[in-house]
Amino acid sequence: MVGVGCSLALFVATPALSQGANFGAPSNSTEDFLRGGFGLTETIGEELYLAQPKELTSELLSAYIANSRVARLQNPALLQANALATGILQFPSDAPSLNNQVLSAYVASDYVSTAGQIVENNKDRECLAQAIYHEARGEPEDGQWAVATVILNRVISSRYPTSVCGVVFQNASMRNRCQFSFACDGISDEGGIGNRIVREAWVKANLIALTAFDRFKAGKPQENLPESVLFYHNLSVNPSWASAMKNVGRIGEHIFYSDL
Repeated sequence: MVGVGCSLALFVATPALSQGANFGAPSNSTEDFLRGGFGLTETIGEELYLAQPKELTSELLSAYIANSRVARLQNPALLQANALATGILQFPSDAPSLNNQVLSAYVASDYVSTAGQIVENNKDRECLAQAIYHEARGEPEDGQWAVATVILNRVISSRYPTSVCGVVFQNASMRNRCQFSFACDGISDEGGIGNRIVREAWVKANLIALTAFDRFKAGKPQENLPESVLFYHNLSVNPSWASAMKNVGRIGEHIFYSDL
């Protein structure tokens, strides 16, 4: 359950979001993924393209830095990257260009090796799957996608941690202060331990997490909820913070909110 702090009564009459209103799961469902239809050719093509040797240029390096999720940190190399990306190459006289000194500073502060990125990405996918499983495994598939999108929207937002695991387990060390109730309930966060239905729910949560996270890393929208949607709660509770939010709609047993 996602929370902040303020007081209101639950919108009992909130309409469920319709399947055709572009608020459901992205057009590529888990069934498409299982059939191999979701972006596999595109992904393989990108990997093959990236594997080709290229001359290291300022433009290539700047494009890499600009596409990094740490772009919000605004160091000199990122300012250069943003300028290159928008076609604006003029800088104030005191702004450093992309040179060895700037590159070294970037590597020292923000650089993560490929091996390190693989480890981080795998961990983030696992955290996303855990959240989908514990928060929404009893929901329709649209509802599970929506929970994944809220988490990824928070990663994008500058108001929250910059990683999926950081968002999912924010304040998890403080009982009843965490953002998602399963993260600080004192019970194991592992999933898929139990009967066939539970195991299948865990597999499905992982497939949704994999697909949603890969779209996120590729800079593609999730297509089911606006990026401004950062909150939700179950119909069974009456959170105090909802009065300060814009009610976007209901999917399954959850109501989703934007603060815009």
